[in-house]
Amino acid sequence: MFSPTTDDETHAIRGIDTRDILLGYIGAASALATILAIAIGTGAI
Repeated sequence: MFSPTTDDETHAIRGIDTRDILLGYIGAASALATILAIAIGTGAI
């Protein structure tokens, strides 16, 4: 599992991790926005 990797492989892995994290944040933000919109629309807030 912990085989030595080249710098290129490490950068590629980091790039994937960063992209996944950003997509996760974007997904969470859009979900929160949707929940807020529904709550405001139904008069809960």
